[in-house]
Amino acid sequence: MLMRIVPNNKNNLKKRTRPILKVRTLSKNKKLVRQQRGHIVETAFQVFAERGYEKTTVREIAAKAGMTPGNIYRYVGSKDDILHLLCQRAYDNTKRITNAFNENLKKDMSVVEALNGSIINYLKMSDQQSNAFIFYDRNVQSLSEQDRTTVRDTWIELVSFFEKLIRKGVRKGEFEVKYPALLAHNIASLGHDWALRKWYLSKRYTLKEFSDKQIEIVMNTILVSNNEGEQS
Repeated sequence: MLMRIVPNNKNNLKKRTRPILKVRTLSKNKKLVRQQRGHIVETAFQVFAERGYEKTTVREIAAKAGMTPGNIYRYVGSKDDILHLLCQRAYDNTKRITNAFNENLKKDMSVVEALNGSIINYLKMSDQQSNAFIFYDRNVQSLSEQDRTTVRDTWIELVSFFEKLIRKGVRKGEFEVKYPALLAHNIASLGHDWALRKWYLSKRYTLKEFSDKQIEIVMNTILVSNNEGEQS
């Protein structure tokens, strides 16, 4: 789902404006378009995952969705449009997740608790959506330049959240971190690694064990109390 991009400058923390491709539809019923596209995209994702994007035809997607190719083309103009909607869905889902994380930050909790909880929830999401991670990793070469930008922005959105949280911990004196952007990238990569290497990691750890151990590694590295103990 996510490309390995390290946000190594402050510009990556700025709000990004992405041009949204207008996907053609022959229907004027916005609610119906939204519902049908959701069904088409979800079905197409399953077929793409089984056969690969390049080998899949609109006819195969239609058959799986219980529709005719003509019905598909009422709501999208091409197979590329479906892939574009998939990329946009990934970005929107990530945005909803980071918004939910940000809402948790408003609660009465320490930055340590917030980071712990965010890592746990992120890894749960990565586990649930592991097929999506695998799909985007395998099919990135099939994406248009605009859709690659959407995938990059999805990654940057996630990494930026963790970076802002880490920097908040540094400002409050709870964390000591020399490279916040790189650490944020490493944390975000945990979900990517679990999704892509679940076949191996799940033989050694449950998801909870993996989460707990990774949090332990992170906290042992960044907590001010731990670092002071090492220096004394």
